[in-house]
Amino acid sequence: MKKHNIHKLAGLGLLAAALTFQSCEDFLDRPTEDSFTVSDYFKNDDQCLAAVNTLYASPWNDYLRGIYNIGDKLSGNWMAGDKDVFYTMAFNASQADLADASNALWLVISHCNTTIFYIEKAEGGVSETVKNQCIGEAMVIKCMAYFYLVRAWGAIPIIHSTQDVIDSKSSFELYKYREQDVYDYIINTLLHAMELLPKKNGEDGRIDYYSAEGLLAKVYLQAAASKDGSLNAAILEKAKEHAKNVIEESGRSLMENYEDIFRMSTGSKCQEGLITLHWAVSAARWTINNWCQPDFVAAIFGGTGNGWGQWGGPSLELQKLFDVDVTRPASIMASAYAYVADPNEIKDNYDKEKDVATFTVTRNGNVDVRRQVTMSMYGDYYWNWWRDKEGFVNNDDNDYNTCNRFAGSDATTDLFNSPTGAQAGFKTVYGNSEDHKAEDNGVSSNGMCGAMPTHLLRLSDVYLVYVEACMPPAATGDARSTSDATALKYFNDVRKRAHASEHSGVITLNELMDERRRELAFEGDNWFDFVRLADYDVAGATSKILAQERGYYGGDALKGVYGIDPIKYKTTINDITLTSIKLTQVISGAGDKKFRLPFPSSDVVANPNLGKDVQTYNFDGTVDYYKKENFAEL
Repeated sequence: MKKHNIHKLAGLGLLAAALTFQSCEDFLDRPTEDSFTVSDYFKNDDQCLAAVNTLYASPWNDYLRGIYNIGDKLSGNWMAGDKDVFYTMAFNASQADLADASNALWLVISHCNTTIFYIEKAEGGVSETVKNQCIGEAMVIKCMAYFYLVRAWGAIPIIHSTQDVIDSKSSFELYKYREQDVYDYIINTLLHAMELLPKKNGEDGRIDYYSAEGLLAKVYLQAAASKDGSLNAAILEKAKEHAKNVIEESGRSLMENYEDIFRMSTGSKCQEGLITLHWAVSAARWTINNWCQPDFVAAIFGGTGNGWGQWGGPSLELQKLFDVDVTRPASIMASAYAYVADPNEIKDNYDKEKDVATFTVTRNGNVDVRRQVTMSMYGDYYWNWWRDKEGFVNNDDNDYNTCNRFAGSDATTDLFNSPTGAQAGFKTVYGNSEDHKAEDNGVSSNGMCGAMPTHLLRLSDVYLVYVEACMPPAATGDARSTSDATALKYFNDVRKRAHASEHSGVITLNELMDERRRELAFEGDNWFDFVRLADYDVAGATSKILAQERGYYGGDALKGVYGIDPIKYKTTINDITLTSIKLTQVISGAGDKKFRLPFPSSDVVANPNLGKDVQTYNFDGTVDYYKKENFAEL
């Protein structure tokens, strides 16, 4: 993948005008291969919509891995090995993946700025309604990128107009601005976008008024301590107000079936997806593909030999939130909504002549379905993986499993080696090529490329934003709680959809953070919960991270516990041992501010201003829709 740096931003802004855009009939359709020039584009509604369609995929492509490296490895959700620099927080400013994540987000901003620039100038056959809609969508997407940047890095540049940077030749003279200024910019831009966007119910998959307002609520919540390190009650009230409006007025509702959120056929155009990236399979245009499945699965899982994720898996800490002990199969199966009680019967009951494996699926009706959707564990049954066979059963057996039975020359490829005894679930994995066809209107996956949607903001997140915003300010997170009746209802709406037991009484911040993790794990967001806490209670956030168990047992040791080939794997429950990993410090960004990533050294070398003191942004005469009362004066 092509790498970009922030100091090259001015040039990147022009690249947006030379991209190939997707079909404007339906922005989720497979893309066209037609190119264009600025002089003959932006002439009608369809062309403007097509320009915005690109913002839902291509510029985000290089951030796909960053979503999980930052959001899930740092938070302790994804154990990718004891040498993984994100999981162990052992990286520094020269880490390439860190620079890639930052650069990709600046690319998103550059594309958005350039798209807005040309659509604002569009005349003739472009209706005012579509022009406003397109500008509003691009503004929200730009704000989403800024929101990732400010939460991850803290003080960053603000580039309101890429064209101004180009004209002034100032791309090597950018400064970083205060976090509170960045939040001020995001909030005012979102409020302006809301004036431009239509109010819809989200079923077309496009960003609308309530998408912008949902993000606004979350930004207010995150920004509540950005000014002076203590929670601002007025800003929390804004988060509460806008979250409730989305929940009560948008016409959206939580999807009935949690797993459907993450399928191509049901999750791309769902009311729950307030901001969703939409991918398509293409051999010609790499950047519109979702290429993440190989990061989470073994080589043979998808049936194509592309995968390298068997050495990692959902962490023991995340499993504990679902009351699972990976060393005790009974606890795993008690947490599964569909499982095979004796996975070894697949091997024992295999009919070689008919090439059919007989097994019995047991279903639980009253378990938290998010566990199995988030992670695949011993005995779990998945109907929509390898559905052209008998479905997929996680039997932890490298020598005999669904994938290897139909793998031909690759039949000896190991599938189950996760050191934590768990693999990724529905959120990041679609299955084999036949599964992809069934979900994506007959379109097959291509090597390691698929069309799985990526949700950046979901409705259930907004429900939980409201709950947290109802918790009065306190000096420490442990002291915060709410007994607000509406907050309790929203909290339980999220839990009831997951088939989890309802909560009663007071909701504490600790309980809310655990619930956010159950709901949003492997969606790139949980690290920012710790960042938000650290902004007013750095000691509390630090203690929570340092208390996590980030260790493992080892795939072979767990095979012995599960009775997989007792001759080969002799470990039993009595002698299995934990290799413990405990962090000793939390990352610090510029100025040693905790829970911030170091600014990429390649950018600071290219532009020394980025290493200088943080500046105060001057909104006057720069942002014509800016109003102090939206944030600065709260």
